[in-house]
Amino acid sequence: KILANAGVDDEFGEAFKAGSVLYNKHPVNFGLPDPTKMRYLDPILYAHNKGVEIILSRQLKPGYHSFPHDIDETILSEWEACHNEDLSLIA
Repeated sequence: KILANAGVDDEFGEAFKAGSVLYNKHPVNFGLPDPTKMRYLDPILYAHNKGVEIILSRQLKPGYHSFPHDIDETILSEWEACHNEDLSLIA
């Protein structure tokens, strides 16, 4: 087995020593020789937080719910404007 912390926080807690998780429990991305730049992670983290707001503010039926397309588009367009990037080439 190989344990890896994909998030920002310690996902394994005190039950696992740092040496038993890749990169001593640091997120895998930041252990890479060329980690993903935060500017590219920001929209993902923002959408994650927005998802919590959606869950708390709407009465959703049990089951899978896709992320609202309009919010997704807003996040991406704001990011493109902020960083002067064009994501249409990869969509």
